[in-house]
Amino acid sequence: MDVSITAVTRNRGFSKSLIRVAKRIDTLRTIAEDIDSADEPFDTLQLVFADRADDYIELVGTKGGDRLFQVKVGIPTNISLKRDGDEDLIKEVAKRLKEAVKLCPLAEEKKRIIMKRITEPFGVTIASQVGR
Repeated sequence: MDVSITAVTRNRGFSKSLIRVAKRIDTLRTIAEDIDSADEPFDTLQLVFADRADDYIELVGTKGGDRLFQVKVGIPTNISLKRDGDEDLIKEVAKRLKEAVKLCPLAEEKKRIIMKRITEPFGVTIASQVGR
């Protein structure tokens, strides 16, 4: 299974920050590459940061029979987008990915594996489901 992390935003500061930390979040992009998705409804989970409220999350799903499952999330507003906020940005990206995995239609065992892989290196926990 593939993971894609992207942004569709007018917020140039966020886009630049995401590009700046891209190599450091590559671990998130490869977190599920060894998980077989043949029996799942999609092969790629795409996390899309959008100009929405911080707690926004929307399961867009797949379209037209493709195997890409899109989840839109809000851009974090509680962190600095300058270099001094890079660690917080990386944790926020990991947190949003974990929230997306939790809500998407994957087998529970696969969800547990992926979520554990996000939690261990990034120290990200989710207390509760984010608002819509």
